[in-house]
Amino acid sequence: MKFEQIVDKLKERFLQPLPGKSSWLEMSSRFRESDFYPPQNQSYKDAAVLIALIPDHQNNDFVIPLIQRPKEKGPHSNQISLPGGSFQENDIDYLNTAIREANEEIGIPVDQIQIIGKLTPLYIPVSKFLVHPYVGYLGKKPEFKIDLNEVETLLLFHLNDFLNPNNKTNHWVTIYKNWIPLKLYVPVFKIHDHIIWGATAMIMNEFLTIYKEVI
Repeated sequence: MKFEQIVDKLKERFLQPLPGKSSWLEMSSRFRESDFYPPQNQSYKDAAVLIALIPDHQNNDFVIPLIQRPKEKGPHSNQISLPGGSFQENDIDYLNTAIREANEEIGIPVDQIQIIGKLTPLYIPVSKFLVHPYVGYLGKKPEFKIDLNEVETLLLFHLNDFLNPNNKTNHWVTIYKNWIPLKLYVPVFKIHDHIIWGATAMIMNEFLTIYKEVI
């Protein structure tokens, strides 16, 4: 199946109900319990991320750029995540946030992104962010430009790396409960010695669930 045909099938699938929680549970820690949505009567911040599908004709696969955050104080220090960030007042909507942040963090050209659809918003309790994930397609690999203030390393993964069941495992990570660090054994994607877990793994798993339905 050609890349454009897969994109068209994905667009059609995004018009149907999304798996959401059922796909998140496969990659969530037991410690998270049911904190997938913002608690009632509690303030939270909005953010958006982008899963960018880039065709790799040589390997007949999509490439997806992820980033490793800089080492800093805070619950998401040094973690691998999708490009994205906080909703700003001048953003038109959450889609604008996702595209703007992908451009600022890794240089994806705004005018080259074809939006395929939006995944289910996911709440991150430790930082009180409601993350709005979008999926987009680029016709060719862009010239990445990394913002070193926001990105430690740009990581390019093949979609088949995430689809490979051998890359789904469990791993010890540090999580935070009321800003207290705790060690927990959680589901992760382990790809080329990189550990993708938490909200990023849950968002990716929802997309993978949809992707496997259309191919």
